[in-house]
Amino acid sequence: MPTLFYQNYSIGTLPFTGNLHTSDVWNAITLHPIKRTRHMYRLHAYLESQYIAEKRLQILSYYREIQDVKERLHEDKSENPGTHETRHLGLHPSLIKFRADSFQDVVPWKCFSRYLYLHNMESPRQGITKPIQTAVTDVVLQEMQLLNSNSKTVGRTIELKKIKYGYSRLIPPYGVDYILDLMLDYKTHQGSSRTLSVRRHTYLHQSFGRIELIEDEYLQNSEELKLSDESRSILSHNSYYSKDSWFINKSKETIHFIMPLAGRLENFQTFMKNFEKTCLVPGDSVKLLVVLFEKDDDDQSEAIEETLMKYAKQYPNYDLRLLHGVGDFKRGAALDLGASQFPKSALMLFVDVDMYLSPGFVSRCRLNTALGSQVFFPSFFSQYNPDFVYGPESHPSSTLVISKETGFFRNHGYGIVCLYNEDLQRVGGLDSSIVGWGFEDVDLYQKFVSSNITILRTPDPGLIHIYHPVECDVMLEPKQYQMCMGTKGNTYGSNMQLAKQLQEVRAKLADGARELLGK
Repeated sequence: MPTLFYQNYSIGTLPFTGNLHTSDVWNAITLHPIKRTRHMYRLHAYLESQYIAEKRLQILSYYREIQDVKERLHEDKSENPGTHETRHLGLHPSLIKFRADSFQDVVPWKCFSRYLYLHNMESPRQGITKPIQTAVTDVVLQEMQLLNSNSKTVGRTIELKKIKYGYSRLIPPYGVDYILDLMLDYKTHQGSSRTLSVRRHTYLHQSFGRIELIEDEYLQNSEELKLSDESRSILSHNSYYSKDSWFINKSKETIHFIMPLAGRLENFQTFMKNFEKTCLVPGDSVKLLVVLFEKDDDDQSEAIEETLMKYAKQYPNYDLRLLHGVGDFKRGAALDLGASQFPKSALMLFVDVDMYLSPGFVSRCRLNTALGSQVFFPSFFSQYNPDFVYGPESHPSSTLVISKETGFFRNHGYGIVCLYNEDLQRVGGLDSSIVGWGFEDVDLYQKFVSSNITILRTPDPGLIHIYHPVECDVMLEPKQYQMCMGTKGNTYGSNMQLAKQLQEVRAKLADGARELLGK
């Protein structure tokens, strides 16, 4: 009875506000207490989504029955689109739906236990992300529900204790395959009740359904967004955001570049050459604001200001400005100061002096952001040390090459972001108290994760971090120092290159030892 009429008072006034995808919710016919209307609507939406999932499974079963009948009647030879769809969706669950034609086509398995293990990553062991946890939990809960669907008839129930480890792979046309090692409790209810702990392997296939195209209506429903009057006035012009003209107008939107800087004159000169070629010469709609901090030793502020003013005179129609920061260098404070110079409706790009930008990335910065709805955190390509990759005296004419040997996409770097100023203010802005290198970007990313604004996170080949030696100040906070040292280690070279270097060093040491022993 407690399972059917489920009551949860364990977390005060907030039961059933977290994860609803649990066996407790699935097994109950009533849930109590739910005190707030929005939580009731949320529960209703979840139960409706489960009903839709059941209907989709029922549709798939119909496709399978139709395909079985066609095969028995030898009517599976037609090549019309309807027959192709039925044949594709009518395949029964199997781990061998996809057969590779060659070694290169083989889809590898991912292994997970406490960590996720990938064969094709520089760092094979990675933390298990929330989407993977959710996917595995969802699949196991469905499996437990199927196993217990006839529990009254067989006189036993099965409960999951633990997932020891598992394998998964994604087959794009068909679905996701799982091999799971489960620890289960068998509880018998006929005769003398008893509980047995067992370990079982389960083989699962999660089939894809039909492809559905869903139009994003956020621009047409702007009244539902909590926007400022200034931003709402922009969105209220339907002609600007009409289906025919939205792309054209969005591609002309002004991007406000904000760059925190302290020293690094040569890097800044390189950036400005790239900025000129990518944005100024083609006549792109951009603005640039440099927030400059002075350094205690070897300060290059005057030369940096002269460089920026040279471009400002050469391109008088562009807004190229410089602001002076006060005190020690704080990237978060610099970006916050820069954002305060622009209106709430401004589309901003937080950029660093070491970045190489392509015209393609500038366009994607515009198209991948949506006021009040989405921010864009691109994963940029970070170069390894060219001296290590090519040798100290054999650099090619262009080092802007993307490959496993020349660099890696920095999946844990969040410093480059395209966002609207109003969205930045909505999540509480940047932490301006963080001094020195790093962590302010992680803090901002976590704020957006906790908000209702969508984060688009994807590798962007048009954004390259030019290699430079990393210096980590020992006076940094422990977390910042650890992050800095991690970045410093990652930028030396690939694991394969480091292994080869180590082998060469060992070979030289062995040769030297043999020579000494020979003498």
